[in-house]
Amino acid sequence: PNLPEVHTFCMCPGGMIVPAVDKDGEMVTNGMSFSLRNMKYANSGLVSTFFPEDFGGDRDPLAGVRFQQTYERMAYKAGGGGFVCPAQPASDFLSNLVMKRDLEGSYPRGRRYVEMASILPERFSKALAYALRDWDKRLPGFAGSEAILHAVESRGSCPVRIPRNPETRQSLSMAGLYPAGEGAGYAGGIVSAALDGIHSAKALIEAFAPRSN
Repeated sequence: PNLPEVHTFCMCPGGMIVPAVDKDGEMVTNGMSFSLRNMKYANSGLVSTFFPEDFGGDRDPLAGVRFQQTYERMAYKAGGGGFVCPAQPASDFLSNLVMKRDLEGSYPRGRRYVEMASILPERFSKALAYALRDWDKRLPGFAGSEAILHAVESRGSCPVRIPRNPETRQSLSMAGLYPAGEGAGYAGGIVSAALDGIHSAKALIEAFAPRSN
């Protein structure tokens, strides 16, 4: 089908889902594990790619931030405030069922049963359903009644990119500034951010202590 790809991200065994917000009125989740990884639940992000043309970013460099905030605010409102997390069993989501009930989970500020499709971008919601069905065929139970979807994890990568020179890796508008990693829009995870940082560090060394022939 003509749908965006969906992949799992940052698998946290024996861990928990936590709020990762920076302001009131917005709901953002993230996953983590303590060092012993001995808690009852595992969690993983379910991530898709959005392109500038999906939200007007080809005309407005900050359109991605506003797109992100739209769904963070919808999720907060759906949870009823207080950073309560919208949640729904994956099996209900796939069956288009709304059977409101108490849900177990690791999120510390509580969960509220919400029809997940009502607070997700339509194309992503369809892609997520397709992906969950496929994964459940490969790993029976992956999208069962005990798999609880929580929303939203919206900050897997930065929606803004600071332009840089591809050779020197310095900012195009400020010499000596090296935009790098996730916050600058050049990575989407720990490993890719580390690799980008290594390349920028090498460029900085070359700028200040060039190798002599």
